[in-house]
Amino acid sequence: MKTKAGATALHYASGSGAEAVVRGILSDPKNKSLCKLVSESGTPLHWAAAAGDGGAAIIEHLVTASPETINQPGGKHQLPPLIIAVAASKDDIAAKLVEHGADCGAILSGNITIAHIAADNGLVKTLAQLVQNDTGKKCLEMRNAQGELPIDLAAENDYTHCV
Repeated sequence: MKTKAGATALHYASGSGAEAVVRGILSDPKNKSLCKLVSESGTPLHWAAAAGDGGAAIIEHLVTASPETINQPGGKHQLPPLIIAVAASKDDIAAKLVEHGADCGAILSGNITIAHIAADNGLVKTLAQLVQNDTGKKCLEMRNAQGELPIDLAAENDYTHCV
């Protein structure tokens, strides 16, 4: 059953951090297709990336059930889950998405990369995952439109644990 906006129980459980409910829904193999259903706010993975409660365990369940959704654009601005998680300062979730192969190479307007957003928000785990990823390493070396490297943004914000 879906709402008018296309959301299912899996969307709501993912967005509210109900890991046991997500696990229960996905324990039935026929429900794995629910991971691919797109509501106005994206897939259940988008909901989990935005809310962040329930953390990496929900991401793990969703990506395992439907790995092809990891880079799927969704929501009003058609963003992939990784950008949503990083912009919402959800370090555990963003790191888990990178660990599972989320595309780290997205470049937003102003030549802003995942690494710029992560450094600007002090997301140490995400930055550590980027260092281990070939595309992530390239993002760490890119300058934004203002000529700043991600490390410059971390330093400006006194996120010395990121530098």
